[in-house]
Amino acid sequence: MDGFEDKKWFIYMGDHHEGPFSLAEIQSKMQERQITPESYVWGEGMADWSPMADMTQFIPVVKSAPPSAPMPTATAKTSRRSEDKVEPQVSSVNLSSESSQEAEVPGVSSISLVAMEAPVSTPEPATVTTITAKGATPVAPHDQASDSETKFVEIAQPEPQKHSEKASDSKRSAGRLIPLLILVLIVAGGGFAYTQGFLNSALNSPAVQSAVRSASDLMEPYVLKLSEKVPALQRWISPIRTLDDVTPEEYQQLRDAASVKGDGGVKAAVALSRVDLFSPSFYLGTNLPEGASLDVYVEGIGDTLLNQTSYSTKVEAVVSKHLAHTTALHSPDGRPLPRGEYTVFVTPSEHQTVSEATALLANQPVNSATIGQAEKLPASLPKDSKILAVKSYFLGGAKDAMYTARLKEFHDKLGEKVKGEVAEVKQFVATLETQLLSSVSSFNSFGSSTGVSKAKAKAKAQKAAQWNTFNTQWLKLEGQLNDTFQKWTPATLENDYYYPTLYLMTQQLGATIDKVHAIQSSYFTTPGDPKTFEITLAGAVSSAQSSLNELKVKIDEIQKLPPTPNGMPQREVRR
Repeated sequence: MDGFEDKKWFIYMGDHHEGPFSLAEIQSKMQERQITPESYVWGEGMADWSPMADMTQFIPVVKSAPPSAPMPTATAKTSRRSEDKVEPQVSSVNLSSESSQEAEVPGVSSISLVAMEAPVSTPEPATVTTITAKGATPVAPHDQASDSETKFVEIAQPEPQKHSEKASDSKRSAGRLIPLLILVLIVAGGGFAYTQGFLNSALNSPAVQSAVRSASDLMEPYVLKLSEKVPALQRWISPIRTLDDVTPEEYQQLRDAASVKGDGGVKAAVALSRVDLFSPSFYLGTNLPEGASLDVYVEGIGDTLLNQTSYSTKVEAVVSKHLAHTTALHSPDGRPLPRGEYTVFVTPSEHQTVSEATALLANQPVNSATIGQAEKLPASLPKDSKILAVKSYFLGGAKDAMYTARLKEFHDKLGEKVKGEVAEVKQFVATLETQLLSSVSSFNSFGSSTGVSKAKAKAKAQKAAQWNTFNTQWLKLEGQLNDTFQKWTPATLENDYYYPTLYLMTQQLGATIDKVHAIQSSYFTTPGDPKTFEITLAGAVSSAQSSLNELKVKIDEIQKLPPTPNGMPQREVRR
């Protein structure tokens, strides 16, 4: 089969990609159940990753795939209750996973604890209202029994029996105190149960997690007010919503930044969403008010980037409930980010529209963590930026042995390209220096006659003829050089050359030498004051010689630059 043995396909496996593989190798991996038809692949010419099952090239491979084992279906049942027992009402409160013992439940960053009001001791049966949890995982089509749907039960209180007015007043007073007391007890007890792992099986249920998120959104304003009245609850109650795609450590940093009161200054923290490291996005936690804008600068560290020497972009994010989320980042051509290390800077937006945020940021001092590091800040950041957060990440895939080997290969090829550029510029410099010296020496030989006598005028005419012969040859070479120089546009120099400054300086040197030669030619064609002419020509020659010497020094500096620790040739320091 044509192309079946060509190694040109990359497979996304877990949190990284591997390859290149041939179709035969991919078929073998599928037989060994290392991958499935739903695994994502990418090859040269593809705009993005795609499942194998959606690509015609993989039809033979997909057809040979072993059947997948059926996945068990987890079904949550509606709780059963006795007809003669009344259940208490339940209120949901969103609490974060932090506890004194720092226990962790995989995949869950907040828990839902309940506060129960005192049950009413009446034998009348309660009315049952079934509520389907928003966002719950759909049940299997074959299970349509009434207890198969993921449900939560809200039990309406039966109408209490009539008591004396005094007893009712006493009971209402107690009813106002009991929920708060029970909530505090349940928070403490629930936190202990959570840290000991007693709730793991329940909390890992997708239905429970979905219900927690829904309840959290509904109860958030009330819970935050409660935490202000009961400071002890703040260690569990988060000012931001639950995030399942960031690490617990970074989630805590987002929480901490959002929890700082306004008089503590503007705070911000950044966290990486781990949904897609090839086209990543970032969360920002902050104590800035609703609607405030933040700028996020993402700068690639040049000698760590695979198959690319630089990456820089800026995105804006808007704060909502103390949290902002950027759009996914990718290369300008739509492909994933080059694998490597990046630094993320968070600053206030240059287009702030919320007056309260503007007032807070006006009093924000320069971040002490950035003082003394101005030389390391990327050129893309405005000089007066108030940096609120800085974080480094490895993006674009895994930092593994394959990455290290491919990075070295890329740097080796880059080294050969650099040597070629330096050799080419040196050749241009040698040619231009010859042009300058020949023009100066020829003019000194042919244009030295001055005065108005007939003899001197005749000598000047003879030398003018000799100059014209020389000038014809000189202009021919000058035209060839200028044809090349005109192709060095700013965009071409920036995109196609590793040392664009060398080529730009070469281009400028050619222009100064042309100016010298034009002044010399004017001696034979345009009458003028000899003294003024000599001053003008001397200045032009001096300028050309200075440009020539400066370019030679620059070439020498670049050749002496050692490679970076990762083996990449260093770029020249821009002047």
